Amino acid sequence: MAAGSFVTNSFDRKYFSGDSRKEWQMDMIYRIKTGPLIANGNHQISEGIRRVGQFHIRTLLCVLFCFFSLALVEGEAGQTSTSSQVRAESLLQQGKPSEAVSLLLQLHESQPQNSQICLQLGIAYTQLEQLEKAADFYRKALRLNPRLMAARKNLATVLWFLNQKEKSVEEFLGILKMAPSDPVPHLYLGSWEYEHQQFARAKAHFEKAGDLAYKNPEALPMVLESYLAVKDMTVPQSLMKQLEKARNPDPELAIRLGTLFSHYGVYDQAIKTFEKILPSSSVKPEVFLLLGEAYDKQGMPEKAYNAFTKAIEIDPKLEEGYSALSSFASDHQNKEFALKILNQGLQKIPGSSKLLLQQGVLWALEGDLLQAQKSFLRAYQADPRWVLPILALGISHLQESKSAEAASTFQQAATIAPDDYRPEYFYALALTRAGKQDLPSHREEIISALRKSIVLNPSRPEPHVLLGRTYLAANQVGAAVVELEKALELDPRNPTALYQLGIAYRKQGKSAEGERLLRAFEETKAKLKEEEDQERKALLQILKTVK
Repeated sequence: MAAGSFVTNSFDRKYFSGDSRKEWQMDMIYRIKTGPLIANGNHQISEGIRRVGQFHIRTLLCVLFCFFSLALVEGEAGQTSTSSQVRAESLLQQGKPSEAVSLLLQLHESQPQNSQICLQLGIAYTQLEQLEKAADFYRKALRLNPRLMAARKNLATVLWFLNQKEKSVEEFLGILKMAPSDPVPHLYLGSWEYEHQQFARAKAHFEKAGDLAYKNPEALPMVLESYLAVKDMTVPQSLMKQLEKARNPDPELAIRLGTLFSHYGVYDQAIKTFEKILPSSSVKPEVFLLLGEAYDKQGMPEKAYNAFTKAIEIDPKLEEGYSALSSFASDHQNKEFALKILNQGLQKIPGSSKLLLQQGVLWALEGDLLQAQKSFLRAYQADPRWVLPILALGISHLQESKSAEAASTFQQAATIAPDDYRPEYFYALALTRAGKQDLPSHREEIISALRKSIVLNPSRPEPHVLLGRTYLAANQVGAAVVELEKALELDPRNPTALYQLGIAYRKQGKSAEGERLLRAFEETKAKLKEEEDQERKALLQILKTVK
């Protein structure tokens, strides 16, 4: 189905109503009752797909169970149905899979080569949510009749929900070779590409899935994000027109869609989406927080402030409300007011580790390290399993040039979060600041920590930069070049990597390349005003994490 036809015809406003899921289920059951989905209109299986940005964006797939008519199954299997098989199918249609299984197993024992019976057993076990057994019988049906399309589609679908998605994708791709316009494989293949962030491919599949994707409230966020990610606004714009016409929008769906608009920087549409559900008596304070962020990004600070304060008014003990309003004030260079809001929040929510951490970061950015460390310690005591307060405490020690104390703190952080790359990186940085890289034994300790940090998160340039510097200080120029080149691959404007790699190239006799990088370093440093210290950057990053 082409996107154009969707835009003009296919998105009825009823899919934004509060009963959208039920309506969609009934619509699809009737529309494809002789089609490819598995078996019974009474059950829905759903699965969360992705997280987008800092918000949980759940995009769910529905398996709607519908029945093939007896004549259809007979036609595919080339077999004659007995009265017992007709009775079994009737039981399945009545939602009595346990009774159907007993009857079908007896039939299967007497007719083990009957692919129709195997297919019906697969459908029955699917209704019972015994998906492994269902898959076994679909496979048996296919061994007996490889062209039994219903069994192949159902097998592919249950494999998906058994989390055997690669096998499921293989089956769906095979189905498309025989039926290239079948919407069901395209729905699942679009979901697969979406999960792997191949948005252009996902969009192409969703277009071919047609109503099965576009009129499915559970798949709609996947569809919307796929269009937004490739900067195709046809579906988002049509979606907004339908939302504006809706009398009773589904708040959950609207929140998910509005969040996606915000994530992709389409703040004007995010604002319209969130504002549409404000009249609802059940609107949650979180909606005002999302709306406040969108207002702020759209350059509407007064409205943003009002939205944040409204969230706090609705729920005075909402931790996120104080955090968001404080961050808003801090971003607008009003640190004093930001600290005041956090104090108000801590009066309502004493011992909030999140608010205490945020308070400490603001004190540290203001240069009051003593107050900052008190807040970090209180945040850690409130939640000893959370690594950020200890990381922030160690960073504050680095700001004080207390490298040994910082190193000890980062070691403690590593025990709290052994899978987090940051404690290892900052531990190596603390040892380097203490001049330990000049001692062979400590140098190996630094290298080991940095290598572990890189294994834990290969996508961050900082550990590669510091490892390259460490190798260069030890005159291991070749190893230094490898790490620094990798750092620039991850962050082409990293000034330290540009400078260090320029020096390394000079040592290798690559004077022209070295001079080019050193010139790039001077240009980048001037553009970025790169005198900001690493500790301040790290604290700002922690502040973003807390938001």
